[in-house]
Amino acid sequence: MSLEEACEAFFDPFLFVVDEEEFIDDELREKLIAMTPDWRLLFIVYVMRQDRIRLISAREATNAERMLYETQ
Repeated sequence: MSLEEACEAFFDPFLFVVDEEEFIDDELREKLIAMTPDWRLLFIVYVMRQDRIRLISAREATNAERMLYETQ
């Protein structure tokens, strides 16, 4: 999976924001589940730094995460 593909997931109109706070080094890591234009469902962890998004990780969503996305 490329960085560009992970970035495309942020444009999913149905993205699911995981409501679970995690702080590492005083930085809030946010999580979301979103679909890419080529139908890959991704679980993404990121941080906001001023007006920029820094991707921490992106991977295929698990079956449980897929259910969260599909039943929202």
